Amino acid sequence: MAHGPFRVLDSDIHIIEPPDLWPRYIDPAFRDRAPVGLTEDEGDLRLAHNGKGWGRVAMDADRSRRRQGRNYALNQERWRPYAERGWTSKVQLEAMDIEGIDVAVVGYTLAPDVRLTDIGFRVPPALEPVREQVLSIVEQLEEFQVSAAKALGIDEEGVPFHVKKEVTSALRRLAPIGLSTDIVWTANARTLRHVIEMRTAEGAEEELRIVFDVIAQMMQAEAPGLFQDFAKDSEGSWVPEYRKV
Repeated sequence: MAHGPFRVLDSDIHIIEPPDLWPRYIDPAFRDRAPVGLTEDEGDLRLAHNGKGWGRVAMDADRSRRRQGRNYALNQERWRPYAERGWTSKVQLEAMDIEGIDVAVVGYTLAPDVRLTDIGFRVPPALEPVREQVLSIVEQLEEFQVSAAKALGIDEEGVPFHVKKEVTSALRRLAPIGLSTDIVWTANARTLRHVIEMRTAEGAEEELRIVFDVIAQMMQAEAPGLFQDFAKDSEGSWVPEYRKV
């Protein structure tokens, strides 16, 4: 959905998980202690655990505290049809069209805390000669994050969710940039053509070149009518024959 010569990117859009996400998918042995999503309002992002709410406003708090702001009623009306349909991926794409968003980087809304020890790390080929030093630094950061979380008590029972989030967000400032991660990414065909060309160009970041090389191959296989004019050059860049499509 181009706006003149511009395309609109949302770099931090969020999906809304169904309220029964954790009870439905968690290991049966832990189902009795799984968090449950609350649904008092449309787009309610809170979780409850053992009958107690997580977040800045507890379950038994005055609900009016979450109903401040001039857009509350408007957003309730806007979100209701999507909530009734379960916030599916199709719903998300329709909402992007309504908002005029061409491409979005999607994050989870109701995700648990993640430590560096839970995430993989990729050593770039350019640093292979000093691989052991790189891994040593990353391992030190992993150990510090675990010990800092213990010292600050954020994993203890009863710690408010917003306190955990504040501390874990601060600890992420010390995380290396080369961490492995998983995202959901959506785009229309015109945006895909543009991003494939940009992110496989010789000057693009190495990890993005790898990812979008795979995406380019997928699109040629799945939608040849829209991507058949792309060719991979000797430098690994995907270049289209036609830019105005």
